[in-house]
Amino acid sequence: MFCSYFSKRQANTIANGVLLILLGLLFYTQYWWPGILFALGISAAVRYYLSCQKSAFFLSLLLLAILAMLTFTSQTYSMLPLILIGIGIFLIMKEYLFRKTNQNVEIIDNPK
Repeated sequence: MFCSYFSKRQANTIANGVLLILLGLLFYTQYWWPGILFALGISAAVRYYLSCQKSAFFLSLLLLAILAMLTFTSQTYSMLPLILIGIGIFLIMKEYLFRKTNQNVEIIDNPK
């Protein structure tokens, strides 16, 4: 998989642009539910891809595929709580499982 070298700021800016485009499409089509979930999922996947977080990218694509499958089979409302719980668990676990272990934390003392 091609891994581009975008900074975190650039990846966030591009992903936010994608989100705004998708929100514009939602306003135009009036397809709010579950369109808003797709818009958030696609923008998150773009952010992960551009910042080279391969595991998080593939997991977000998997969640989007599950959401699409449930939407097209009309099972969205019975499975929606499980989808939302799964996305919430993913967001929390992502910070613990996918973070880099060699992060340098710089502490700056405020002189008085």
